Amino acid sequence: MPSRRPFPYRSQACVLLLAASCGSLPPADKAGPSGPPLKANALAAGSETWRSGDLIFRRGEGIASQAVLAADPRSPFSHVGLFVRSPQGAFVVSALPAEGSATGSVRSDPLARFLAPESATAIAVYRLRGEPERARRAAEVALGWATRRLPFDDRFDLETPDRVYCTELVRNAYRAAGLDLVDGRLDRLDLPLRSGLYLLPSRLQASRHLELIQTNDPGDTDTP
Repeated sequence: MPSRRPFPYRSQACVLLLAASCGSLPPADKAGPSGPPLKANALAAGSETWRSGDLIFRRGEGIASQAVLAADPRSPFSHVGLFVRSPQGAFVVSALPAEGSATGSVRSDPLARFLAPESATAIAVYRLRGEPERARRAAEVALGWATRRLPFDDRFDLETPDRVYCTELVRNAYRAAGLDLVDGRLDRLDLPLRSGLYLLPSRLQASRHLELIQTNDPGDTDTP
């Protein structure tokens, strides 16, 4: 039985990196075709067409981002959040680990901050097929968790809904709206310290319920 002692985010990221080097990832479905390109480091013109509930994937350059990319070589992205459009502006709700004096939690960031050059070197936008009301409901759920500052799950444990990591946040928000984006399919990683089921970015990208709206990363045209 695995230890219940929490893993620090960077330590867990290193474990995921080791898992990737051992080739323990299962095959995944293909992602959809790409849309028109857009800039990741600014409010793109295309963002005017984005809807609440759209999934915004981004690729970072930090240590943790590189570890996630290595653990999930089928995806060019290391983080994901849900887009929210409101009278106050455009935001992205996502679960982020502790940084500096800030504790890890679900939070709502202005779109410009989420796409800032230091945070996003590439992005992709995915949309729920044909159900805008369900997508809006998922966005409302996620925004509520941001208001409550639901804690970040530094153990990456899918069995603890009171704490979430980024892909888990997206899945749980849509499940609260009545749809499991991954139809119960998860990624098993045989880790040296904690083997189990995880939800990797590529699993969401391969969802049959989603379509790729826009991307500026040529590697996301057909996720292997």
